[in-house]
Amino acid sequence: MIVKQYCPRAPWDMAGIEGWLNEMAAQGYVLDRWSDLLGRVTFHTDPAAGEYRYCLDPIGKWPREDELRERIACYQDAGWRYMDKVENLYAIFRTDDPQATILYTDRESLGWAMKRMIRRQWLRVLVVLAWLAFLCRDTLSTLITAPTLIPMRLILRFESLFPLFLLLVLLAAGEVAAALWRSVRLTGIRRRLLRGEDPGPVRHRSSWGTQWVLTGLLVAGSVAVFAFSLWMDGHTTDRLPDDPAQWDFPHVTLAEVLPEGTQVREDSSLIPTHCDFRTSCLAPEQYESDQSGSALLPDGSTCQVWLSLTYAETLSPALAEVVHTGLVGQFRADWAESYRYWEKEPRVNARPLPYQEEAVSYPGLDRLIRFTYQYDGEPGPRACYVGQAGDRVFSLKVRGPDPEAALELLVRRVTEN
Repeated sequence: MIVKQYCPRAPWDMAGIEGWLNEMAAQGYVLDRWSDLLGRVTFHTDPAAGEYRYCLDPIGKWPREDELRERIACYQDAGWRYMDKVENLYAIFRTDDPQATILYTDRESLGWAMKRMIRRQWLRVLVVLAWLAFLCRDTLSTLITAPTLIPMRLILRFESLFPLFLLLVLLAAGEVAAALWRSVRLTGIRRRLLRGEDPGPVRHRSSWGTQWVLTGLLVAGSVAVFAFSLWMDGHTTDRLPDDPAQWDFPHVTLAEVLPEGTQVREDSSLIPTHCDFRTSCLAPEQYESDQSGSALLPDGSTCQVWLSLTYAETLSPALAEVVHTGLVGQFRADWAESYRYWEKEPRVNARPLPYQEEAVSYPGLDRLIRFTYQYDGEPGPRACYVGQAGDRVFSLKVRGPDPEAALELLVRRVTEN
């Protein structure tokens, strides 16, 4: 009968693993294979199992298979049969001869086995950190190129992003802390072995089965957190009516800021392409809207007009200042991205010209940053205003004949409410 069990001893507890194999032999189980893909040890029942003894020999610095074969042959002459390896750390030998001499285990070889375990601990940390870096590559890129966007996004999407950020930080910190703890412990054992001292009994017991259960719970918890974040992201976002007259937040429309007598072309429309509402516990009210169209101005010229508004009301002016800083960084990052697009496809995309940025003192606002920017070939510049008034913050982008009119109207409505 085939039986599979998880070893209840830690990999560095060589004496404990030997004792467990001998206990299994006393119960009638003979070792077939040390572990499968799930880390389980395979046994089969045998009435003669009680006559077997097991012994582990550290692999140490064996660099070649021929040296391993030489040692196996030497031990076979002494009555020991090679069975398998324990994670490339120890070789497992078995004998049914009660007179067979116990294998001599030099402490230096065992010390090298400890060193290999220490390296494996840090290799595991590097693999986990590399995996987390791959999952968060976009966030890490943003952290390097536009670090102010991270705190802004956490405020605006706290319920959906904070659990993910917390999970990733705990995973990384947990792996590093566990590796440090194991490395310190193994380093102490190795130093005593290299001095010729007996490291003493190992109190720590570790079950491969328990480790797999904990890993499974961790994966399930990660999936649950990810699913919860997606669910929260969907339940904190909604679409507002297309009619701006039904919007219940400080806003401005293209129809209000275009010069009197402007006509909208028949093949165009000033209806917003989208208007979304989002909420979070740190910023209960968030709105985004885009409007665009083609207008015939009173002087007979035709131009493309566009207005994009982002508005948020936070719980405090301090949070609004963080969002304001993030929106400024968002414009810079978007402009740098548009320049990269132009470099990749210069024949398809218009070349972005250098923008101008200045801090402006404006009545009713705590702070206001004005960007003046333009793409090559456009008849006139565009404007982007990022302002804050108390716990309210906005980003207003305008392409049209009079951007200042849009700003003046929006500021009046923001400060009146």
